[in-house]
Amino acid sequence: MKNLQKLNRNKLKGIKGGNTTDIGYCPDSQTYIPCDELCPNRRNPLCAIQA
Repeated sequence: MKNLQKLNRNKLKGIKGGNTTDIGYCPDSQTYIPCDELCPNRRNPLCAIQA
């Protein structure tokens, strides 16, 4: 347990094989999509602010 380190979001995505794209929420269709795509109603998804 002493060798554990706190991982930030980018490191965790790197381990899981992902990139820096976050997941956003489309309230109209109640679905989750990548933040760089558009919702079915052609609006941007609700995404967390990138630090």
